[in-house]
Amino acid sequence: MTRAARRSAIVLLGWGLWLGALTAIQAIFVMQPFVRWFVTGLLGGASFACLLCGLAVLARDLLRRGPELPIIALVESSAATVIFVAGFALALLGANFGLWAAYIGGTVALVGIAGLAREERGRRRSLSRARALEARAQTRSQKPAGTQMARRAGGTG
Repeated sequence: MTRAARRSAIVLLGWGLWLGALTAIQAIFVMQPFVRWFVTGLLGGASFACLLCGLAVLARDLLRRGPELPIIALVESSAATVIFVAGFALALLGANFGLWAAYIGGTVALVGIAGLAREERGRRRSLSRARALEARAQTRSQKPAGTQMARRAGGTG
């Protein structure tokens, strides 16, 4: 089992724990009984569902037998995505706070889109470099061994 496969449940388990912590905090501060039970039940139910799904994914990953999963290169984090989402959210808040918030949010979202384009360009560049290196390694492995020895010895082969 690869390390990446075992890490797949962490997101669900972490989110479930976070929702559970928010449920506990919210239950302390809400005073109306109906709101306390209704909202705590919804948030607690979501927390329980995330934890249950996370445990199911973790059990599936630990019990999986067979060939190793292929290693997939994924981006660990993307600041441009966070910037875009924050800008988009601020632009949506412009409906409440005024046009100035929408303009600022739209500008921040455009900066995020530019960052995403930059990340995509870098990803494509690194993939093309990796493919070129792989092709170069394959052509080197296909040459006869005597050719390299003749060149080192000063021969014409």
